[in-house]
Amino acid sequence: MKTLIVVISVCALYAPVTMSSLLVFEEIDSNVDGWIDRQEASQRQDLIQNWHMIDSNKDGLIGDIEYLRYEGRDMYVPPYDSQDMDPGAGPI
Repeated sequence: MKTLIVVISVCALYAPVTMSSLLVFEEIDSNVDGWIDRQEASQRQDLIQNWHMIDSNKDGLIGDIEYLRYEGRDMYVPPYDSQDMDPGAGPI
């Protein structure tokens, strides 16, 4: 049996993404105080542009939970049973 090994370049996977957007919380938090302030966030333009949305408690800092919530914003998939397949249909 032959085995096919596929190697995908990391650069190819992230081609449309800028390198600065690949920074994780720990890399952005340069003073290692557990918070991202506006100066640290300036490494990533998307953090500055969405600051009002990310800083949910409006304390002027982004904590790890706020950051993770922002980073995972497009990854939520609702459970199957919460989706009505037919409008007006009840549970089976």
